[in-house]
Amino acid sequence: MSWFFSIFVYKLNNIFDSLGGDKRIERRVNSLFDKMVEKQSAVINKCFEDKAPKVGAYRVLRNKNWDMEDLIDRIRQFSGSECVGHKHVLCIQDTTELSYDHMKGRLKEDDPDFGDGSMQLKKYSIFVHPTMIVDAESCLPIGFSSVRIWNRERIEGRKKTNKRATLPYKDKESYRWTLSAKESAECIPSDVRKTIVGDRESDVYAFMDETLEVGCDFLIRSTHNRKSSVGADLDTLTEHLAKQKPMGEYSFSLPGRQGRKNRTAVMEVRFMPITLHAP
Repeated sequence: MSWFFSIFVYKLNNIFDSLGGDKRIERRVNSLFDKMVEKQSAVINKCFEDKAPKVGAYRVLRNKNWDMEDLIDRIRQFSGSECVGHKHVLCIQDTTELSYDHMKGRLKEDDPDFGDGSMQLKKYSIFVHPTMIVDAESCLPIGFSSVRIWNRERIEGRKKTNKRATLPYKDKESYRWTLSAKESAECIPSDVRKTIVGDRESDVYAFMDETLEVGCDFLIRSTHNRKSSVGADLDTLTEHLAKQKPMGEYSFSLPGRQGRKNRTAVMEVRFMPITLHAP
């Protein structure tokens, strides 16, 4: 993906005009992106050898005249405008965790930028949920329609509670899937077909409902065997598909693990129109 990053950053150079209302910030941000492409790194010390440009890069990142939301909003709007003329785009979203526990000796526990990680011992984590726009026909990336960045609340002892189960959907962390779909619909032209692509964690009925509501289709990896119907036939999703004849098959290689040898898996493909029922 480094080639995409290089192309995308090159195209971004013209969208930071007067960022923070200051031409100097614009030039410094453009210079920083250029160096990231050249060095293939987002680490300031790797991007610049001399002290002066390093200091300048840190200063522009700490400048109070603009913030991360300003940067993300410009990237979203620019990417949306690049979708003009495309018939169908895929908005592929997923979450990644950035752990900085290897730097914990240099970080404070009360640093507001970090929170608990997904594993018990991780204490300095940041979560990022980007949505990349890809042309559905050529499979070439276009940009980003959403980028959400957050950290989790620190919980003493990491004791699990049922608090999350009682929260309204909009207050749950999983609502990020819906927010990303809504932000994609906002910045991509309405005459471009949009399909939101997500993994098992996005198999949430409210997400599917609200995604259709904002004018997007969705393609997700199912995790719940939902009640569904085909005409008057009410059954579960899995059982409906089991009744359907395979429409094709494909194979791929699987590496061996846990005592199993390398093998070729053959997958059958079934598809059909179906109505999912609300839980």
